[in-house]
Amino acid sequence: MLIPINVVYTHDDFDGLGSAAIFLHRFKAGQIVFSNPKRISYEPIGEKDAVLDLPFGRRCALWFDHHEQNFEEPRYHGLEPDSIPGLRMPAHSCARVILTFYEQSEMPFPAFFRELGQEIDRFDAMIFSSLAEWLEESPGKIITESLMLPNESVRDREIYYRLLIDRMLRHPLSDCVEDPQIRGRYLQKKKLNDSGREVLRKISGFHPSDRDRRLLILDFSNLKFQPTVDKKLALIDFPDVDYIMSIYPFIENRIKTNTISVSIGRNFLKHAENGAVDWGEFFARKEIGGGHRDAAGARLESKTKAEKDKQLEALTQEILRLLP
Repeated sequence: MLIPINVVYTHDDFDGLGSAAIFLHRFKAGQIVFSNPKRISYEPIGEKDAVLDLPFGRRCALWFDHHEQNFEEPRYHGLEPDSIPGLRMPAHSCARVILTFYEQSEMPFPAFFRELGQEIDRFDAMIFSSLAEWLEESPGKIITESLMLPNESVRDREIYYRLLIDRMLRHPLSDCVEDPQIRGRYLQKKKLNDSGREVLRKISGFHPSDRDRRLLILDFSNLKFQPTVDKKLALIDFPDVDYIMSIYPFIENRIKTNTISVSIGRNFLKHAENGAVDWGEFFARKEIGGGHRDAAGARLESKTKAEKDKQLEALTQEILRLLP
């Protein structure tokens, strides 16, 4: 019997969509809303709603997450974290958390969910032994590359997301990626990535104080159009960097503002060193963002260009000092 939920709020990435598919095996949702860690605090979450792969949504009926810095959030709302139904635990993905919940609750689920969980784990935690392994055509690669295309309306993208969730709920992932629409979007994005690499070369650089060239900086903030290119492709040209920091403009009402988004991710080809910084916790402590230990993001609110430049310089210098 399916348990009714009014709205499922889930992250708009492979883990979030896959988590929704797995969740819908046991729960019936009236609506799916695609959100992100920054936007979730503004969503009208109610007592009969579920939140997946996102920070705690006040009053929600169920909450599944794997981001450790979010686990204590209910205390700020006067609630004991363990009192919130669902499951939170450190894991490679939220999909893995929901599968663990099913196992602990002795709820049966399709065997093909295991393949789905393994692929989501690989791509959300970036578990690859080489650049070639990450670049090869695999079910997870096809799905992740198909998620976002340029000049696509939010409505059309979300229609595709719902189709993808339905396919992953009902079919093995290896069968899903044979769907003409999914494969067509993947091939379109693959072609765009070739031209996107040229853009990455043009906007890449290092801070003057970074003499060892450990932190590759990709500054998208001055581009007129934002390319939908995976920034990790920069590792093809800069395989020896330790981290990639990306800077994006914040667009509001189609107007570029002086607010910027900053993300940092460890080069997945390198093992984390002892004493490596937990970047998700670092941004969360500063109350500007959050994420994973090895990949996190933040937003720097600024009213003027001078203020933006000052904040970015200070943050970059702090990140460089913290590199192990």
